[in-house]
Amino acid sequence: MLKLFYSNRYETLSAALLEDLNRRGGDLWQPQPIIVPNVAVRRRLELDYANLFGLCANIEFCHLAEWLWAQIARVDAIDMPQESPFLPERLVWRLYRLLVQRGTIQDSVGQSSLTRLDAYLTASDSVMIFDLSRRISAVFDRYMTYRSHWLAQWMEGASIFAPYRQNIDSKQFSEVTPIQHADEAWQAQLWRDVLNELAGVRDADADILKQVLPPEYRFLSVVSQFNLDDVKRADWPAQVSVFALPTMPPLHMQLLCELSRWIDVQIYVLIPCRKLWFDIVTQQCDGVLHAAGQPDYKTVGHPLLSEWGRQMQAQLVLLHQHTKGVVASENSEFVEATACSWLATIQNFILRLDHPVLPSPLPTRNGIEVHVCHSLMRQFEVLHDRLLAEFNSDSSLMPDEVLIVVPDLMVAAPIVNAVFGAVSSDDLRHIPYHITGLPSSKANLLARTLLEWLTLAENDVNASTLIEWLHVDAIAARYSIDPLALNTVQKWLFDAGARRLFAPSNQWNTNVPHSRNTFSDALMRLFLGYAMPDNSLPVGDWLPVAAPIGADAILLGRLAKFIDELDAFARACSIPHTVAQWRKLLFDALERFFDFFSSGVDALSQLLAAV
Repeated sequence: MLKLFYSNRYETLSAALLEDLNRRGGDLWQPQPIIVPNVAVRRRLELDYANLFGLCANIEFCHLAEWLWAQIARVDAIDMPQESPFLPERLVWRLYRLLVQRGTIQDSVGQSSLTRLDAYLTASDSVMIFDLSRRISAVFDRYMTYRSHWLAQWMEGASIFAPYRQNIDSKQFSEVTPIQHADEAWQAQLWRDVLNELAGVRDADADILKQVLPPEYRFLSVVSQFNLDDVKRADWPAQVSVFALPTMPPLHMQLLCELSRWIDVQIYVLIPCRKLWFDIVTQQCDGVLHAAGQPDYKTVGHPLLSEWGRQMQAQLVLLHQHTKGVVASENSEFVEATACSWLATIQNFILRLDHPVLPSPLPTRNGIEVHVCHSLMRQFEVLHDRLLAEFNSDSSLMPDEVLIVVPDLMVAAPIVNAVFGAVSSDDLRHIPYHITGLPSSKANLLARTLLEWLTLAENDVNASTLIEWLHVDAIAARYSIDPLALNTVQKWLFDAGARRLFAPSNQWNTNVPHSRNTFSDALMRLFLGYAMPDNSLPVGDWLPVAAPIGADAILLGRLAKFIDELDAFARACSIPHTVAQWRKLLFDALERFFDFFSSGVDALSQLLAAV
């Protein structure tokens, strides 16, 4: 059974979800699954659930793709691998091998041709081919989710442009260029090559290739044949709640609709408008339609909704198309904003699909502020100051009630750490924060550090970066370097002229010593300063630098050990290895550089499992 619930407020959706969970009850030994879009929503729901019931327990939060994968894996008729071979991070290696072995392809009309891909591969080295493989794997992943009919035609040896061949005068066919035909041809052959390799048969027919398609496709092809015994053996949960997902791919919608025949699926949809707004268009589009004499009964509606709501508009259209005839009930609860602010005013205009007019009386609070800044760093500095002002003016406002949304989290995350993390926890200006939504390779500090070290031979590293690595608890504990001593280490490196980690591989200026300004060079000067009296003359190419005395010399030895081992690891990474050799090299690095008993033991466990 499939049910839909609509609202314009998160609070209303959350209250409806919790009410449904309380009414349905559930098995004490079976957790109730709730599908959420991200970690931030999960955390908010956990707090809401705990506030209502006293404790958040027996709830399984998960993402839609992983939950669907788990339900398909329960079906005996489908042979499910432990990990999908079509995951981008796994598919990239298969594509790399196929591209290296690739020859001239046959296009969709049987003509042999050199495509843009062939020209690129001819001029590429292994790194460029791998980068291309990574991009193609991401494109294929989107094809599998949004363009499954394309992949079906390619598997059959057909072209996606084939339907237009019956009508040569078709406008769509005339717009397809020979370059597009060629690009489609090599993608189709590459997809068939992937399926052939998975099937273990060269030039396999379509029936064999269907057996190695992604499990989601195979499930959709056999789900109509299930009987009660098949469903009983699958042991699916009795119900699942899909909460406030901003987007759902068509493939996932099809799977939910099929599963709703045996599972109660409740979808909670957040939409900004209570009126029918599927046919609203932007002012510019409306003008173009009227100029062409094709008004098509379109309306403009609220300009912000028509401009910024197009993605949600397309998502709702897809939702209604795929759930038509399947939905058992549709309910909604729309609530107008009561706060007297400009934000509430705009939200209510959008909710009613009214054209914006000057309200009377005017709102007493801003609700919306626009700050023009010269850089992203300055934006977060202004944001930090504005949050401090809000916390100062409203004592009831807490940091866990503030959500910061950015368009590119990968770019913004280090800047957030630089601005919000620069204030110590004992400072009154400190604002507690947590970044969610980063991939594990970025969220896991040890994984991020190891990934940086894998490219050491290609990148320059300055002293501040080295100090930043030594601030990592697992590394500092492994080399017994007190974080308080890092200021001393930084001063040593600065005085010794340390500017880069390694000597350059290409010597452009023969008048400059090959190892000048490297960390090894700086360590030599520091050791000479320790071993020789003050104001000593140069020894060879090295001028001694005032260095530690007494017990501080132990710190210098630990620093030298870290730099030497990091130098050796970087040089080892610059040499080609087999998969087994890479695995051994990474395990040795984890054991050498990270302490297994530090505060980062959980992050280290995740990293070990990934390797």
